Amino acid sequence: MLHYLIRNITIIISSLLFSLIIFKIYIKSSRKVNTIVDNPNNKSHSFHNEPVPTSGGVILFFIVFIFSYIFFCLKNSLECKVYLTWLIFLFCIIFGYLDDKKNIRARYKLLFQCFIGILVFILFKPKSVDIGLLQLSMAKTGLFYTIFYTILVMNALNFIDGLDGILASFVFLYIFFGFIIYNPSQTLSFHLLVWGSSILGFLFYNFHPARIFLGNSGSNLLGAFIVVTSLRLGSSGENLYKVYPTLILLALPITDLTGAFFRRVLKGKSPFYPDTEHLHHQMLKKFKDVKYVFLIFIIIESILGIIAYSTKDSSRLIKSLVYLFLFIIYIFTLFSLWFKKSTSECNRKDLSH
Repeated sequence: MLHYLIRNITIIISSLLFSLIIFKIYIKSSRKVNTIVDNPNNKSHSFHNEPVPTSGGVILFFIVFIFSYIFFCLKNSLECKVYLTWLIFLFCIIFGYLDDKKNIRARYKLLFQCFIGILVFILFKPKSVDIGLLQLSMAKTGLFYTIFYTILVMNALNFIDGLDGILASFVFLYIFFGFIIYNPSQTLSFHLLVWGSSILGFLFYNFHPARIFLGNSGSNLLGAFIVVTSLRLGSSGENLYKVYPTLILLALPITDLTGAFFRRVLKGKSPFYPDTEHLHHQMLKKFKDVKYVFLIFIIIESILGIIAYSTKDSSRLIKSLVYLFLFIIYIFTLFSLWFKKSTSECNRKDLSH
């Protein structure tokens, strides 16, 4: 037990320091070389005043890969699944980097996410998935559900990546609660510790005001990471995957994605059309402070983690009530933010007449 504790502490400290050093070097060098930056002059919803490098996801990938390779891969024989997992992450980084550079059209992003979903299906070959409400048989529809799940998670994480520190903090909290809820194996815990510590090092430079962004490469990478990790954590033999805790932890980004989808479709726009009506935008308009909104998101995500942990072994009735409770909270939030806004806009129009 003591040996295991010392090993974990060593992994955390060493990968955190490695991450802090590499990101600091990159941020300083990015001012001297031609890197992709987020220019606030090109966006109406930016929260920063100076151009900020957006290749944080690329750097995070190489930090985790190098650290994992040196301290794990060299000492252990690797299965084909490990190579396929890193290949998925590499594809996400490359496509995301090209997206940051060329601004790839939404239809091609969707096709890419379908491709990642196919790779995830090949990796896990799920036969059934337990979502809490019920257990879905995937004998004939496994590929469809895997692609849908991949698209859902990757887009949900991309949509909440609009405020300094939120996405990286969300993934860090997911890893934290993943340890508590699932008690992963030593091999998986090693990788989660490396990812968590590296993300924490990135967060040091991503807190408001951010000095580096994840970019689309980072949101793609972390989206694929959540998809793969949730299935690895939820695996319970015979290709059965329990993803109820993950769905609860993902409640915030999924509801934001769902709201954005219907909001844009009802306005006759593409679901991928960018706007400034995401939950974090609305909260920022209400509270006027990026750090305060960030804190609210962290508190909400922590509460969701506690709910996921406390109900993970509950009956399907309890889990159904949890889903219902979160849905009611979501509807209440919609009315308190968007409905009040629409009412005030109508009142202003009436006064102008």
